[in-house]
Amino acid sequence: MELKDSKGKVKGTICFNQFQMDMRPSLLDYLSHGWQMQVTIAIDFTLSNLEITDQKSLHRQMLNGDMNHYEKAVFEVCNVMCKYAKDGAFNVYGFGGIPHYMGAKN
Repeated sequence: MELKDSKGKVKGTICFNQFQMDMRPSLLDYLSHGWQMQVTIAIDFTLSNLEITDQKSLHRQMLNGDMNHYEKAVFEVCNVMCKYAKDGAFNVYGFGGIPHYMGAKN
C-alpha cells in the first residue's frame, strides 16, 4: 500500500502480513451516530394459542390480575426497548383474532 502526502505524492509503502477488520458495529454505535429505532410488536391471537379461559393458553387472563407469561415477555422486552425507541411509542399489531363485534364497521 502506498503512503501519500496531502498533495498526493508517494512518500513510502507499507506491507501487511495479516490484516483483519471487524465491521460489526454494536447497537450503541448505531445509536451514538444518530440512528433511531422504532419498536413494533405483533401478537398472535390465533386459536393455536387456545381460548383465554383455557389454563394452557398463552393468552389466559389471570384471575388474580397478574400478567400471564406472554404479557410478561412483551412487558420486559418493551421495558428495555423504550430507552431506544425513537419517540418512546410502540407499534402494536394483533393478528388471527376474531373480534366480538364481528358485524361492526370502522
